[in-house]
Amino acid sequence: MTEELHDEYQVCYKHPDRKTLLRCNKCGKPICPECAVQTPTGYRCKDCIKSQQKVFDTAEGKDYIIGAAIAAVLGFLGAFLFQMITFLPAYITALIISVACGRLICAAVRAAVNKRRSSNLTKTVAAAAGAGALLGVLQNIIVNINIMSWGATGFELGCLIQIIIDIAYIVILCGTILAEMSGMVFRR
Repeated sequence: MTEELHDEYQVCYKHPDRKTLLRCNKCGKPICPECAVQTPTGYRCKDCIKSQQKVFDTAEGKDYIIGAAIAAVLGFLGAFLFQMITFLPAYITALIISVACGRLICAAVRAAVNKRRSSNLTKTVAAAAGAGALLGVLQNIIVNINIMSWGATGFELGCLIQIIIDIAYIVILCGTILAEMSGMVFRR
């Protein structure tokens, strides 16, 4: 019986030194456990997974430019608004404005590119929004760093906290965009 099993073994199409009994359920290639990707319908090779993913990547070249421009401008405006609101604590303002701005950017980009999508478009939009937001808070960061470097006693901690809040604003903004555009919607 063991001899019969050894006859059924094949070698992985990417790793010829590995024997396997697994096969891709789409193309039928023999695959080792490292090359196998589990799907709801069984195991598939990474090539079949990539080809299936390309079906969902519909973004065109112009979409990257349009998405980046919209994200950079709205990211800058959101950061400017964040700096202007002073009636709430800065950490609450950062949280509210960054999430709202991130969702607004996603909606605007989706509308502008006719709902075309790709993982690279998502990353481009997030990076452009982060760059725009950084430009919006950069002056505040520079001022706080200068105050800290002058050695103004008692202001160091406050300046450091404000710098951390400014950076957190950018991180939350980019995280919201990555989550929203990649389909991970956070619900209540």
